[in-house]
Parts: sequence; C-alpha cells; structure tokens
Amino acid sequence: MAAQKTYSIASIPADGIGPEVINAGITALNALTDTLKTFKLEFKNYDWSSETFKKTGKYIPDGGLEELKKHDAIFFGAVGAPDVPDHISLWGLRLAICQTFQQYANVRPTRVFRGTESPLRNCGPKDLDWVIVRENSEGEYAGQGGRSHVGKPWEVATEVSIFSRHGVERIMRFAFETAQKRPRKLLTVVTKSNAQRNGLVLWDEVAKAVAKDFPDVTVDKMLVDAMTTRMVLKPESLDTIVATNLHADILSDLAAALAGSIGIAPTSNLDPTREYPSMFEPIHGSAFDITGMGISNPVATFWTAAEMLAWLGEEEASKQLLDCVENVCEQGVLTRDLGGDATTKQVTDAVVAEIKKLGAKTLERSLVDRPNPGIATAFSSKPINPQPNGNLLQSNNKMEPPSKKPRLSESGTDGTVNTTFASLHRAISPPLRRATSQPSKDLQTPAGDKTYPTGSNSDRIQYVNSPTQLTYIRDLPAGNNVDTVRLRDILGDPMIRECWQFNYLFDVDFLMSHFDEDVKDSVQVKVVHGSWRKEDSNRVRVEEACSQYPNVEPIVAYMPEAFGTHHSKMMILLRHDDLAQIIIHTANMIHMDWTNMTQAVWRSPLLPLQKEVPSGPQPDTKFGSGVRFKRDILTYLKAYGPQRTGPLVQQLNTYDFGAIRAALVASVPSKKHISDCSSEEDTLWGWPALKDTMRRIPIQQKKTNKKPHIVIQISSVATLGQTNKWLKEIFFKVLAPTPPPPQQPTYSIIFPTPDEIRRSLNGYNSGGSIHMKTQSPAQQKQLQYMRPHLCQWAGDVLPPGTCIDLSEDSSPKREAGRNRAAPHIKTYVRFADSDMKSIDWAMVSSANLSTQAWGAAPNAGGEVRICSWEIGVVFWPELFREDTGEGTASGLEKGGSTALMVPCFKADCPSIPDGAETDLLVGFRMPYDLPLTPYGVGDEPWCATASHRLPDWRGQSWIV
Repeated sequence: MAAQKTYSIASIPADGIGPEVINAGITALNALTDTLKTFKLEFKNYDWSSETFKKTGKYIPDGGLEELKKHDAIFFGAVGAPDVPDHISLWGLRLAICQTFQQYANVRPTRVFRGTESPLRNCGPKDLDWVIVRENSEGEYAGQGGRSHVGKPWEVATEVSIFSRHGVERIMRFAFETAQKRPRKLLTVVTKSNAQRNGLVLWDEVAKAVAKDFPDVTVDKMLVDAMTTRMVLKPESLDTIVATNLHADILSDLAAALAGSIGIAPTSNLDPTREYPSMFEPIHGSAFDITGMGISNPVATFWTAAEMLAWLGEEEASKQLLDCVENVCEQGVLTRDLGGDATTKQVTDAVVAEIKKLGAKTLERSLVDRPNPGIATAFSSKPINPQPNGNLLQSNNKMEPPSKKPRLSESGTDGTVNTTFASLHRAISPPLRRATSQPSKDLQTPAGDKTYPTGSNSDRIQYVNSPTQLTYIRDLPAGNNVDTVRLRDILGDPMIRECWQFNYLFDVDFLMSHFDEDVKDSVQVKVVHGSWRKEDSNRVRVEEACSQYPNVEPIVAYMPEAFGTHHSKMMILLRHDDLAQIIIHTANMIHMDWTNMTQAVWRSPLLPLQKEVPSGPQPDTKFGSGVRFKRDILTYLKAYGPQRTGPLVQQLNTYDFGAIRAALVASVPSKKHISDCSSEEDTLWGWPALKDTMRRIPIQQKKTNKKPHIVIQISSVATLGQTNKWLKEIFFKVLAPTPPPPQQPTYSIIFPTPDEIRRSLNGYNSGGSIHMKTQSPAQQKQLQYMRPHLCQWAGDVLPPGTCIDLSEDSSPKREAGRNRAAPHIKTYVRFADSDMKSIDWAMVSSANLSTQAWGAAPNAGGEVRICSWEIGVVFWPELFREDTGEGTASGLEKGGSTALMVPCFKADCPSIPDGAETDLLVGFRMPYDLPLTPYGVGDEPWCATASHRLPDWRGQSWIV
C-alpha cells in the first residue's frame, strides 16, 4: 500500500465562536481521515487572537508569517472583539495574512443544502447555486488614504480605492476560468461604473478584454444595486459572479442569507499561483453574542474544510465530507439559525456518525454525484467533469443483466452474518412528505392530502392538495419542480415485491434501473404491452429485453383491432408490508418521457388488505367511491383475460380501496350497443363511460351568466374525419352532457406549434412523440374545423405587430413553469367560468384525441367500436369531503358551502381566490399557463411527419 500523504495545516481559531467551530471542523476532519485512511492532516494551533493583541500589542508575533509559510493551508476561525476596534483586528490579523500571501482570489460558493430552506419562496438547490469571486487584494480595501486635522470641525478623511490593471486582470481570468469549469459557463460581472467613473470603468474594460479569451463563457454585466434585486427575484439566472472587494463582500453575505443562513457559508482566500499557503474560513465572523453558548452553526466550517481538502487535491474526501453534512441537514439536525434546536456538538457528532457510517463504499458511489460547487470546480489539482444540472449523461450501453440474484446475507471471516442490503439501513416508512406552499412544516402533505393553513379563514376551510402531480423536469430549475415526482420516487421503495407495468413503449433496462438496487433482482416485474402483429419490431424488442432479466415477464395484451394500440399507462405495486398502490400516469416507460417532457402522475393512497374478502359482487358501488373504483379497475384488468392478469385480479380483490377518491374512465378493445350503456350494472368503456361520468358529477352554478370553458390538452390528434361530426356532436357533447347551461361551454384544444417544439428542452427530439398529421387534403379539412379551438402550449411568443395589453381589465399571466418542457401529458379540464379561476372537474388520462381511444360514433347497428386500451382518472371538488364516500351529495345539498377546486401553479397546494366562499378547497396542478393563447393567423400545429428545416435551439433540423 502506498504511503499516505500528510498535509500540514495551520489552525488559527482566533476570536468569538472561532475556537468552537474550528474545534468542530478539526473533529470532523480527523474522523474523515480515520475513516478513509488515504491521507493525513497534521494541525498546528496558533493562539493569535484579540486576547493576544491586548496582552502583547500584536496579533501576529514577529516571524509569525514566515512560520505560516511552512504549512500547506491555513484553517481560520474569526477575528473581532467588542473591545477592539474592527479596523484594528481586521488589518492586524486577517488582512495581514491575505495581502502578504497574495491571496487575491476570495471564493465564496453559495447554494441551498438538502434539508435547509431558503427564505425565498420556491427556491431550491438548483435555483440558487452560485460561486462569488471577490477581488481580495486591492480595490476599496487597499488601505490607501488618511485623515488630516483630526478632531477639528474641518477634519478630512479619504479612503482611496486602488484598481490596477494587473490586479483586475488576474481576478477576471480567475473568474472566467471558474465559470468555464462549471456546467452553465455563465459569468456575471458586477460593477458600478455609472457612478465610479475611473476605477470601475477600468474594471469593465478589462472584463471585456478578458472575455475574448473565453468564447465559451456567457457574460453579462450588472450594476451592484440592481444585482441585489436580481439575486432575490431571479436567483436561478445567476451562476458565477465576480465583483470588487467591497461589492463582493456585501453580496456574498446577502447570498448566504438567501441560501438559508450566514452560518453555512464558507470562504477560500486563494493564492492561485500556490507560492503561498491559502487560507480557509467561515464567513460568519466572531459572533460574540452567542460565544460560549454552544449553539454556533459549524456547517460553514465543515464546508470550509471541504473546500480546503479540494484545494489540497483530496477531491474525493471533499465530496464525502460535504455529502455527510448535507445528509445531516436533511435529517433535521440543525442549529437555531436554520430553524432547528441542535447544539454545535450535536451537529458535529451527527456529521462524524455519518462519516463513519458511509465509509469508503459510499465514497466510491459519490464520485459521480456532483462537483464541489466552489473552488474544486475551477482550480483543484485533479480534474472534475461535472454534467449539466448534476445529472449523469445517459450511456448508450445497455445495462448488463445480473449473473445471479443477490444474497440476503453472507458470513464474515469471524463467523458472524453481515447484512449486504444497504436498503435495510434506511428508513422506508413512512415516506418523506412533499412540501406544500404553506409556511408551516406541519402542513407538508402528499398529493390529495388535507392541509390546514393559518389565516383568517383557516378555522373553517379544509385544503386538499392536487390529487395529481407533475413529473420532475431535469433541465428546469428547482423552483419549477416543487412537489414533482420522479420515477425513482415511485419504484425505488425496497418494500415493493411485485410490479405490474402497463404501457405502450418500454425500455426495460431503463425501467429496471429505477428499482432499489438491493432488491431489483427479486422484484417480480410484469411488462404488459401490446402489438397487433406478432412480428412487430416494438414487440420483439420488448420481449428480447425482458429475456435478459429472470424476474421480468412480458405479457402481450389482447389486440383484436389493426389500428388499436395498448396505450394505457399504469403501474400496480404490491408490497411486502401487505399494502398495494395504483399509479395512473401519462409517460411511456422510456428515458425521454421521464426527464424533459411534461407528464402527470396520479398515485392512489397505500391500500391495506381487507379484513374480510367479499365472496360476491359488492352492492354499495356509489359513484366516486373507492368501492366503485375497485369494481371498475378489476373489470378493466379482467378484460386482458385470466391467463394474462388473473393472478393480479385475485390479489387486488383482497385489498380495501376505501381511501380512493376518484372515478376511473378507461377503454378496452370492444364493441357494445349504445343501449347497453348502464354503469350501474357494469363498467362502461370509452366515450360512453366518460359521458356517464360527466352526467354524475355535481356542478353548482350560482351565476346564470357563467360560461364554462372546457380545455382539452393532448399530445396527439388522430384522424377524426373531414367534418366535425365526431368532435362536435359526439365528443364535445360527451364532455357537457347535462342539461345545457344558459351559455354553452367554450372548447379549447392545446397543441404545440413547431416553434414551441424547436424551443423545447429537447428541441425537435421532443416532437417524435407528438403527432398531428396536416399534409393531405383530408387532414387539412380536419385542421380547418379544429383551428378555432386550437391554443398554443407555451403561449409565450407574440406574433409580429402584436402589443401587450397592460390595462387593468387584462388577466394576469399565471405561469405553470412548463413552457419549455414539451407536452406528453393529457388533461381534460372544465373551468367554471371564462376567468378560469375555478374548476368543475379535471381528468388525467392516457387517451389522446382519437376515435380509436374513445370510440367511434355509433354505427348503423348502434354499436360503439373501441380499438385501443386507455386509462384515466377523474376528480371533482365534492369528491374530497370527509363526510361522504361518494361524490353526489354536495355541500349545498347538505346545508353547507360549496366545495371549490382551483388551478395550482408551480405547487400542489391551493390558494383561495379573492371573494370565494367555500369550506373545502381542492387544488389541481396545472401543466400550462393561464390565460390561454389561441393560435394566431400564421400558427400551425406541430406535424412530426413533415420536414422542418429551421434549426431548433440545438442546431438540429427535422427532416423526414
């Protein structure tokens, strides 16, 4: 084994809480070196402090700086005391080291840690992830100037800022190199050259000149006062920031506060030439108000220690230390400044325990997680290759199937049994609750759960989160991913024993990679797919992929129709703890659909086993109840045939569905006479099922002048016919079958334009799964009758010559945050009025706008023909009343208030509209902005079968 390298560290705890946090930092570093055994740290303590100054008249003794030069790095606490003027302590110790050792680059990384909260609303780790580069040797802190006529009425003091071309250029190059090493390659140059017309004009000129040497770095310039506003209002727009000594000193303190607390922020004072040792310190200062109380936050010192390790070349150890710190924060072990009640020692002990628990194995796994967000990215001694947004680039290589199933345990050399499943060391129940937009942590609830916010009406309003969630979008900032769900969140639970996957497209390797790594080879996975032809390439590919996994079984759905598809998107999970869950969603089981495409997911509550399994049909099948849902889902599954889904039906029949609040609307390949469509006797399919559901939903119309607005948002439009007979006479009437209101509904159909596909996160690649044909004369006729209903998906580009209406009568834009994530989602929503502030009902479905999915018009014999498999769920506000298991008795009928469903934007928790009166408020997470943007004269729907030569934002064209 190679000899361990030993680094010599000078420790200067100094004043206030400095000794407390430096002691905590050294404790953590010693634990890390003891665990890794790959390098050593030797600390030498220097008692240079304000107490020393008061005794000797000096902070640094004679020869002290020469002594410091012998070390590899300096670990500094804080300087400053109530009875010593600040300019004496600062210049006597910290600046004396920084300037003598030419530590001209002060680097301050800032981001929101896992487990901590920013005071900014909806601001997460990916919204605020900055590196602030501060010029550290001259500028406003050059120390030039003086005072004359001291004590006289005409006393004069000057503070001269020094900006040398040499000093400005070297910090600019450092900043550009830092930005170049980070994924976004974005640098903001902060200045005040409009008022400081000499030094900062030179600052700007040098920045412009240096930028020519870094063509791959995007540069913008901000005045320092405007910069404070941008940091607060648009944190996601920033990445690397360079500013003068004074400006960066102020901005970095603001940055620390925006990230959660100044108690987590580190500083590196670097000599990039490495001629002198660099110094590392937390930025929080001496904090004499809490000195000796044992409550100081050591996180900034831990992060500082990680930065020091990265500078020394120990990037792996740096990554592990920082990961351990974040794990502790995520566990809720926080000091008072972060909203917790832990002491310095308790946080330190928790970090040490995390280090020892993770050990070397976790170190290996963490190497690919993310780059150290600070100095390691730009100037570490070993290269780090981060991927955008902290995600790994997808490999083109297929995952090799395991050679054998994992063993649950193995014997150690001493005869003891060692558990090999990492999952057994993690908490698995209950799951972490998702954050809501309400201020209290106690109100964080999963989708569809109740919340009780504070406020003037909180004593009488029951709040219910959106029953559906949007999926996480990889390349959007965290503020647009609040309350979202990833595939790993669904499949990564090690309690899953059996998983049934129903879908159209499958990447089996992608699917299997999302199960918990310790149990994925023991989970029984059923892949239900469908192709009309046995030799279909998709069918062959799926079956070949399944054959690589001994625990994966392909099941081919019954497909009697040549033009039908198995388009349902559903997961059914059976668990070791005797719970089951139904998930209905809109995504194919492929990588692209779960990364940068807008999708929706409905997750049922965890369903327990029934105390008694009924032997026959259950008579109590009230509309909207869990019992009715169970009847319909079992009937749907039985349609596949007993040889295919019989075992699943038998198992699900033993579970209690009583907690479900939703109506199932599905399609199966079938022909049924329209006169036989009675949902009381049997489950209906296609548009007859949807029509029956719409008839039963209680809709309260207090205002006779309300004009409902029904919005259909889909990813594909099939051939509907050259006339609007099916669309208008069948489907539109199905969506509004009750006695007509005083005003007939407005109907809109959201479908993206080519420009919206070009500007989407995946560019033209997104358009491969979005379909509407428009080339033939028949297709053009269909487009013409659909055009009055068509609306843009993003709606954020105005046609030439269009003016923005800023009058008070115009509706403000309510942003869903999904403009750039192309839509594969399918939603059908009835808004109660043209202002679109409340919702009568909402549906998420796998079904697009097609006769194959919903069923054709009745033929001459009165039969409705359905070709495809589809599945969806419908919700309405009264469904969520706690005092009813149905949806038919409204609050008004019971003498109470009307329940209200409202659209939610960028979060799942609803907000009550102004003037609304309700005792039950239900949210529905919106995937698109409101108000809608109708197609302009020049707008055309995206057509994947046509060529588009204009390049997308990635420079690619679409040629067919």
